[in-house]
Order: sequence, then structure tokens, then C-alpha cells
Amino acid sequence: MGKKKDQQRLAVLASQRALRDDRRALIILVAGVDGCGRHAVINALTHGLDPRGVRVNAWPPEAAPGRHRPPLWRYWNALPDRGQVGLFLDGWYAATIDDALRGDAPTLEHLSALEAQLTADGAVLLKLWIDLPVPTARKRIRSRIKAEAREPTPGEQAVLAAQASADDALAALRDASGGWVHLNGAKPGKAADQALDALVDAVTVAQDWAPPKAAMPRKLGSASPLTALDPDARLKKKDYEAELPKLQAEIARRIWAAHVRRQPVVWLFEGWDAAGKGGVIRRLTERLDARLFQVEPIAAPSDAARAHPWLWRFWQRLPRDGQLTVFDRSWCGRVLVERVEGFATDAEWRRAYAEINDFESQLVAHGTVLVKFWLEITPEAQLKRFEARAETPHKQHKLTDEDWRNRERWDAHQAAIDDMLRHTHTVSAPWTLLAANCKRHARVAALQAVIDALPPV
Repeated sequence: MGKKKDQQRLAVLASQRALRDDRRALIILVAGVDGCGRHAVINALTHGLDPRGVRVNAWPPEAAPGRHRPPLWRYWNALPDRGQVGLFLDGWYAATIDDALRGDAPTLEHLSALEAQLTADGAVLLKLWIDLPVPTARKRIRSRIKAEAREPTPGEQAVLAAQASADDALAALRDASGGWVHLNGAKPGKAADQALDALVDAVTVAQDWAPPKAAMPRKLGSASPLTALDPDARLKKKDYEAELPKLQAEIARRIWAAHVRRQPVVWLFEGWDAAGKGGVIRRLTERLDARLFQVEPIAAPSDAARAHPWLWRFWQRLPRDGQLTVFDRSWCGRVLVERVEGFATDAEWRRAYAEINDFESQLVAHGTVLVKFWLEITPEAQLKRFEARAETPHKQHKLTDEDWRNRERWDAHQAAIDDMLRHTHTVSAPWTLLAANCKRHARVAALQAVIDALPPV
């Protein structure tokens, strides 16, 4: 038995080294009802693995991070770096397991999308389910509580109060989510050995992994969504000066009201170089309490961001409930500059439309007021602004060689913009298109759109 254990440990360590060398994350979910032996399995895994680069994520319900952000925020933020290991107690199935104990049907839409994104990114996902009937788990819990002379934990209470249909609901959850390796919960020692063997098997299978291909979503019309915009839309200076302070005061009132009711707000700005995004953002935030908002300028991803799936850095920057985050450029860069410049592969940016829509639908489902702006200018207007920047000392830093180079690829960028607007304009997260040749017109239109999106005070 000792020799067999040694061989198993060596196989586990070899698998871990292979993942580290390939810079692929290993994500392990250990799930089941309280009393099934999850902690024994996690302990076996942590003792079998080299602890360097291994992180266990087991949060009690009352202390789980991200309670004031969308539900999957805590899991995205806890994802391991490439080449490292993340262990999750129940993971993103925690809430659905609680639902099943109450006899409710599982809701898995966003969970399936998350797993698809992780595996498409190259992560090895190992889902371990410890099988134990609820009545047996209930007996174990009662015996443990009696022996330890304590009150049941919230998880134990859920099992003790489980519906008669809980086992059927749990089976439906496992079948609907798929991909589980079943462990024998009746024998904790056997379950631990099965978990270690499953880890080695998963890594072995993963050695044949190749990035999945992705087809372009169905074409949604041939005309550019921007054709309806009037590029010559103007606003007189006197009208602008009369309207601006009133609109700013109303936005300040509504953002404060959103803070009081703990509603998160996200404003997203995309547009051509020199379209005036910064000017719009300044006018929008000029009258706001500085404690209530954060502007996030998005540039090239850092080394830490590159060690994770591409949406990780945006999940990190989401606002807490009651706060506002303004994105000066955003996750949509995946299907814009990353597509045009080849920073994302064809498969990666083609997949990204669905990933963006799923991400934004989670924000809206959480109650976030999400307003997405595209600022449109003509090539002629852009050229004038570039030339003006070149001649203005305090604006020269805004003009780079890359800006000039992007003009040479106008048609390629235009095609990417049109596809983005078609495929990420949804009922829950529509685009607001702004004609921005006239800065005053674009600013007032943006302020009014924000007011229209926020509930009145």
C-alpha cells in the first residue's frame, strides 16, 4: 500500500510540473452536500500536490468575498495564474447546490459559459462530485454535531432541512452541468484516492488539448449600424452652456440616489481616436462626489492580466454596489484593436462576442445600470483634431505614431466596429451611438442618455 501511495504522489507531482511547464492553470472543484467528505478530499489533494502555486478557496457564506458585486466576481478574482492550481470548495455551484437541497431546478446558464471560457483559454477544469445520499449525510451531520457539542453550520442546516426531492434535484444538477468525476462519499479514504487518480487522468487527457475553433456569429444585416447617425449634428455654444450645468446637476442627484439604494453603475466608452471620449467623461463626472466613482482607462494588459483569461482584468474593476465605474475603453477592445492588430487569434475574437454578451448580461442581472457609448467621427474630423493636437503643447502627448498608423487601416477598423455593434447590441445592454464631429453635441447627448438610463430621484 505504501508503494502504491508513493507512485500516486509521484504521478500527481509530475502532472503538476507538466502544467507548470505548459503554463496552463488547473482548476479543481470539489462539490457535494455538507457531510459528504469534501474537506477530506481537498486535504488529500493539497497534501498530494506541491503546495507552491496551490490556493484553496473555501469561503464560509457569511465571509465570502464580493458580496456586493455580481455572483461570479469572487470566482473570477480567485482564478489561479497560468501554471498554478486553484482548489474551490463547491465553487460556482455553491448556490445551485443550495437550490437543489430546497428541491429547486438548477440555473446554469452563466456557469456553463464560465467553464467554456476557462477551457477555451487552456485551463484544465477538474470537477469532482462526492456522491452521498442526503439521508446519509444528515446522519453524519447529526452524529458530528452531537460529538462536538455545537450548533450546525449554515451548510449543515441546509442538509438537515433538505426537501425529500433533494437527491433527485442534485442528480438533475449533475446531469445538466456535466463533466463531473464521481467520488465514493461512503468511503472517504477511497474518495481521496479517486480524486488524486482523477487529477492525473485529467492532466494526461489535457496534453492533447488544442484551442477550440470559433465561427463568426450569424451576420445581422449588411448596412453599418452607424449609417443612421448624422455626422453634421451640431449644438450651438449658447445652448450647450445653458444645458450643461442642468444636466450635470441632475446626474449628480441620480448617482447619489443610486449610491443610497446600493445600485452599481457602469458607463462604457468606445470610439475612434480623438473622438472626444475624455471630454465627455470629464463633463459627466465634473459634478459628482469623488467618493462615488472611479475612471478606469484601459490600455494594454499587464503581465498579471496575461496570466489569466482575458476578461479577468475587467471583472477585477467592476464597481461595488452603490458605486460608479467609468471605462475609458473596455472589454470590447477584444473585437476591435485586438482583432485588427492580431493580438487575439481569429478563434479568440470570434468567441468574444458571446463572451461579452454573457458578461454584460450578468452585470445587468445583478442590477447594474450599464450604459455603452460609441463616439463616431468622420476621417476628416479626426484629421483636423490630430493636426490641432500636434500644434497644441499640452495636447501633444495624446498624439502617437500608433494614432497615425490606425488611420491607414480605417477600413479594417470600420469593419470591426460594425461587427461589434451588430453582435453586442442586446436588449439588456444596447449601444448608444453618438455623432461626435461636434463635441458639444456629443457631450450633451451622452449626459442626457445617462439621465434616461438612471431611475429618477
